[in-house]
Amino acid sequence: MQITKQLITPEEAKKLLNVSVGNRNISERKVSQYANDIRTGRWIEDTYEFIKISKEGFLLDGHHRLNAIILAKTAINLNVVRGVDATIMGVIDTGKSRNPSDALKIYGVTNSNNIAATISLVIKNELGYSVGTQICGLSTISNVDIIKRYEESPEYWQNLNSKCISIYLKINKILTASTISKYYHLFSQKHPSKVDAFFAELIGGVETNATITILRSTLIRNKISQKKLSTLVLNAFIIKTWNAYITKTELKLLKFDTLNSEIPTIK
Repeated sequence: MQITKQLITPEEAKKLLNVSVGNRNISERKVSQYANDIRTGRWIEDTYEFIKISKEGFLLDGHHRLNAIILAKTAINLNVVRGVDATIMGVIDTGKSRNPSDALKIYGVTNSNNIAATISLVIKNELGYSVGTQICGLSTISNVDIIKRYEESPEYWQNLNSKCISIYLKINKILTASTISKYYHLFSQKHPSKVDAFFAELIGGVETNATITILRSTLIRNKISQKKLSTLVLNAFIIKTWNAYITKTELKLLKFDTLNSEIPTIK
């Protein structure tokens, strides 16, 4: 890698931004703050925060500072590092912290929001966190873990997202797209030949198990109700319905006691 201090003019800032491979959403507030500091002379140059350029010549980090230079119409000296391995983008966290969706977006991944949420939920499940529990909600998965899992099989995650977005729309959005994706993935790990039929019936296909109809009605009521089901109860209902479908049993109603009931496991 090569590190230099370089006078970055507004024109040079524009050139660098034009070779960006994609970045998290820009915070206009942060850009305005930086620009004001630059214009008023409060900008501190030697903070050793680098403008990062990849081995291939693409801008990886520094978007807020470069946009601020353009807004301030003022050149400043910045430390620039060239020859950076692009894989560091999963751990870069300067100026404005990146969430998993930001990390995937930087890599040029389409549908990054839903895919990042799905992969995070899947990894949490694999680590043993029960769906819907507080610890699952509080536990975070690193951006590196999200990127690594995506890179193992990008076509799989894109195809899963495409299929589940279709289900999400057909089901009138009574479940989030990431929830559908998570369960499509988890259910297919157990019974790959049955998962499509299950979701087709949940959408409103030919009824083979009354429990699915009960779940659909429950989800519809939950969507229009001001008092929503907790995440824990919602997840328990989905798993209970799947288990009934797989075991060819039918439940007369879906119930779950958050204090006394054990969270069901996927059969």
